[in-house]
Amino acid sequence: MPVTDTRKAGKHYRRRPHPSEKVVLCNADIDKGILTVVEWLNGLNGVTTMYSCQGYRNSDKRNGVQPYVVFTCYNELSLHTILHMIRRYRIVVKVEWQEGQPMRYNMTFGIAMKAENLALDGKTALKRLTEKIKAKEAQ
Repeated sequence: MPVTDTRKAGKHYRRRPHPSEKVVLCNADIDKGILTVVEWLNGLNGVTTMYSCQGYRNSDKRNGVQPYVVFTCYNELSLHTILHMIRRYRIVVKVEWQEGQPMRYNMTFGIAMKAENLALDGKTALKRLTEKIKAKEAQ
């Protein structure tokens, strides 16, 4: 097996790749407001969610965190499905990559972009996507 070198905080580590197995962990706290999206993503082939938040506002009502989901995706068809589903809600998906790590996608709701002179806040974008997912599941 080839050996890969990794540098962390100035220290040198040698790491040997080894077989791994995907394990579904069921004991996780997920915000109720984003649960449907997380379940939908995890139900797609090759997709695993890593972090999520339904978003919140600080007491000053100006600052806070927009809803988001960070996930990995190893299936092109699943990634296409995700991008197709979210396209009309102006949800941004950013690609994050670090050497030696899987490519991650950060899906953030509530972007300052304007489409047809309508800016969706994060909660509205999340709500609309959740409704669309539930409607597709009901079919």
